[in-house]
Amino acid sequence: HGIVSNTMDDAALGKFSLSNRAAVEDRRWWDGAEPIWVTAQKAGISAATMFWPGSEAAVRGVRPAHWLAFDGKMPEPARVDRLLAWLDETPRPGLGTLYFDSVDHDGHEFGPDAPQTNAAIAAVDVQVGRLVTGLEARGIAANIVLVADHGMAPVSTDRQIMLDDLLPATSYRLVTGGAVAGIMSNPGQAAGVAPALLRRHAHMQCWRKSAIPRRLHYGRHPRVPDLVCVAAPGWMIWARAPKLAEGARAMALGGMHGYDPAAPDMAASFVAAGPAFRAGKVLAPFDNVDVHPLLLHLLGLPPMQTDGRLRPLRPGLRHR
Repeated sequence: HGIVSNTMDDAALGKFSLSNRAAVEDRRWWDGAEPIWVTAQKAGISAATMFWPGSEAAVRGVRPAHWLAFDGKMPEPARVDRLLAWLDETPRPGLGTLYFDSVDHDGHEFGPDAPQTNAAIAAVDVQVGRLVTGLEARGIAANIVLVADHGMAPVSTDRQIMLDDLLPATSYRLVTGGAVAGIMSNPGQAAGVAPALLRRHAHMQCWRKSAIPRRLHYGRHPRVPDLVCVAAPGWMIWARAPKLAEGARAMALGGMHGYDPAAPDMAASFVAAGPAFRAGKVLAPFDNVDVHPLLLHLLGLPPMQTDGRLRPLRPGLRHR
């Protein structure tokens, strides 16, 4: 689909980051796949997307009927209220998305097991309850699918890999860092960069783009850098340690995601309820990409050729 990282380079489009408003709103970054709200709109189903990533661009020339530019300062109750207000419109949206970023934010800042993160989870739970109450008040028997896009592993400044300790700083460019590092050799430097990264490391494994394990489903898109390194859970990869003014304290992160998806800490949440679902059913673990065919099924839309499979979720459906 082309969204290979939060920070990307494209030979034709330049640089992408989530803080680059012009890039986020440029459909060319997103046009490699069709978001569910675009499929719904094309099928005549009105869609309302409350801060869902990608919904700020006219992907493949189509926008949801209702959307807002992301504003991280918008309180969570106001997000629920806006979605409910959209559901009062005519025609009533048949698909709504709602995005809360507070759990991710606090998980990064304080760590996955911190009191602040647990408080953020509880606060989101209250807003989901407000959403359910609002739906019931409107007589809407909705199917609700609650998902997380990733887990979170605890990290610290004591577990960091600095690429400048392995390579001359002038020999490479770090496109993206953190749990996963995307690295490009500078012109004429590939012969030195690749061997230094591809050798065995204690808390990091690197591959040429062409040799990334197939199970990771990564490396085929042109935006994926030539060399990709994945840190061991709890470790992070950066170019260099930050230079601090005298007396300054290093900015510490408490949590990070993006590690090998097989790592237990990367497991994400999934809860679904509504008339289409069997109550009390516990499903075996499945891939997040399987949520997409589920949504197509719930909307009564035909399957699409994607990496996702409906089969793992069929045991949770009333009519399989």
